[in-house]
Amino acid sequence: MKIKTTAFYLFFFASFVTIMGVILKSDLLLLITKPIIIPSIYFYYISCVRKPNLLFVLFLVSNFIGDSVVMLRLDNFLFTMVPYFISYLLIIKLVIENISVIEINYKAVGYCTIIFAFLVYILSLLIDLQSENRQTLVVPIIIYGILLAFLAIFSVYNYLTFKTISGLYLLFACACALLSDVFFLLYNLHFHIPVLNLINSITQLLSYFFFAKYMIHRKERAIGK
Repeated sequence: MKIKTTAFYLFFFASFVTIMGVILKSDLLLLITKPIIIPSIYFYYISCVRKPNLLFVLFLVSNFIGDSVVMLRLDNFLFTMVPYFISYLLIIKLVIENISVIEINYKAVGYCTIIFAFLVYILSLLIDLQSENRQTLVVPIIIYGILLAFLAIFSVYNYLTFKTISGLYLLFACACALLSDVFFLLYNLHFHIPVLNLINSITQLLSYFFFAKYMIHRKERAIGK
C-alpha cells in the first residue's frame, strides 16, 4: 500500500511540475520531472495487480521512449510517431482480447461506425491543413490517425458491450490520447499557440493515468473470474 500511495502522489507531483514547465517554457523542469512520470505510473500499476501484463509494460516503455524523443525536439516527426504508434498497437491488442470472446453487438457497431466516420473527417481536416514543406508526413499521419481511430471505436464498443468501470477508464484514456495527438499536431505543425501545447501535455498525462486504471480494473475483473 505504501508503494501504491507513493507512486500515486509522485505521478501527480511530477505531472504538475511538468505542466508548470510547459507553462513557464522551462526545459530544466521538463528534463527533471518528465522522465519520472512513466516509472511512477508503472510502480503504481504493479502495486495494484498481482502480476503485470507484459503488453502494458511494453506500452509504458514505448511511451517513455516517445516522451524522450519529444524532449530531443527532432525535426523528423517520424521518430516521434513510431514509439506512440507501437504503444497504440499494444493497447488495441489488449482491448481486442476483451471484446473478441462474445457475440457481436450490432447496436454498438452502429455507434462505432458513426464515430469512426467522424474521426476520419477530423483527420481529413488535419491533413488538409498540412503545409507544403510537410507533405512527406501526410501518409504517416493518415496511418497513425486511422490506428488511433480504431483504438477509439474499439474502446467505445468495449464500453457499450460490457459497461464496466474498466471500460469507462479506457474511454477516458482514449479521449485524452485523441485530444493530445490532435493538439500536438496543431501546435507543432500549424499554429504554435502555447495553449495548444498545454492542452496536449495535460491530456497526454491524463491518458497515462486512465490507461493504468483501465489495466488495473481489467486485471481485477480477470482475477475475479
